[in-house]
Amino acid sequence: MEFQMAPDTEAPSEMLIWFSDLNALCAAEDATHTFHNILTLRGAVVRDPHSWAKYLTETIDRYGSKVEVVFAQHHWPTWGNDNILKFLTYQRDLYAYVHDQTLRLLNKGYNGPEIAEMLTLPPALDQSWYCRGYYGSLSHNVKAIYQRYVGWFDGNPAHLWEHTPVEKAKRYVKLIGEDEIIEQGVKEYLKGDYRWAAELLSHAVFNNPDNKDACNKLADVYEQLGYGAENGTWRNFYISGATELRSGNFGTPTQTASADVAGQLSPDMVLDTLAIQIKGPEAWDKKVLMDLVVSDQDNKTYHSWLSNGALVYSTAGQSDAAQVTLTGTAKQLTALAVYGPDPEALVNTGVVIDGDTTALDMLASLLDPGDPNFNIVTP
Repeated sequence: MEFQMAPDTEAPSEMLIWFSDLNALCAAEDATHTFHNILTLRGAVVRDPHSWAKYLTETIDRYGSKVEVVFAQHHWPTWGNDNILKFLTYQRDLYAYVHDQTLRLLNKGYNGPEIAEMLTLPPALDQSWYCRGYYGSLSHNVKAIYQRYVGWFDGNPAHLWEHTPVEKAKRYVKLIGEDEIIEQGVKEYLKGDYRWAAELLSHAVFNNPDNKDACNKLADVYEQLGYGAENGTWRNFYISGATELRSGNFGTPTQTASADVAGQLSPDMVLDTLAIQIKGPEAWDKKVLMDLVVSDQDNKTYHSWLSNGALVYSTAGQSDAAQVTLTGTAKQLTALAVYGPDPEALVNTGVVIDGDTTALDMLASLLDPGDPNFNIVTP
């Protein structure tokens, strides 16, 4: 096997794999039967379509003359050298074109939503099944490229310090009237302007989430948008929104933060996991000093402490002595990420605790674990 490294494309450590004895290419997620995501709607770091296109050019240069089959982890194979070259070329051109044209229009002063409405693909790409937006989309990928280079702010000061969705909704409804904004939303729905109907009715819902009429009518709008979406993730967001409006929050059906995943965390990742759970305002004036000693890494020591509400850490020596020291293997210390600073749970996983365990209790009282079951389309 030969690995073609393609970092910062679909993933930070992406690689394509060439099987020389089979003339077969595994394209990973860099050449697929869809327009992939530059930014996933679920949230992630924005990917680099410029690098993506460059690495696909490298792929063609290295393997294009001899490849007989190309496949990807989530997609079916493409057979025949001519078909493969066309497939790889079109995929490369797709990412290059959208990247370059987004920057061209960005440099003329257009913002992300404007470019997303303006940009169209060349007919050859637009009419190719494997360039269609079933997963990524031209619309949200353009906005992602804009975000990568410019960020969330488009330069218009009206967008610099906006009200929250609830406060904005209250003001729109006060201006238009609750019954009137719902009535107008229904009119736009009947005219087929589902996007404008969604905006109007969303203000009605965020102003008064107990208004079932507004919720049901907005659900109807989202349902129609979902039915009309070529993109699978767009459809899922629309239909999920409709479900929440009609039936309430249905939660998150999957659990990704398993003990098996947490067991692979490094000590600094464990401390980072705790740090993002600290209830900052409650920790402004609190003092906790905790050392982690990693017994299977030559007793490497991580000194951690609270500083102005932030949990920080260092492997350099510190002048202040730790209140409590936790000693264990790197895997044992991941119990902190799974169970939090619970002395009994830590001891049960083999961690040795020395010092004042009330420091652990203090730290535990300051943690605010995330809740994935938050509302999306209602306040």
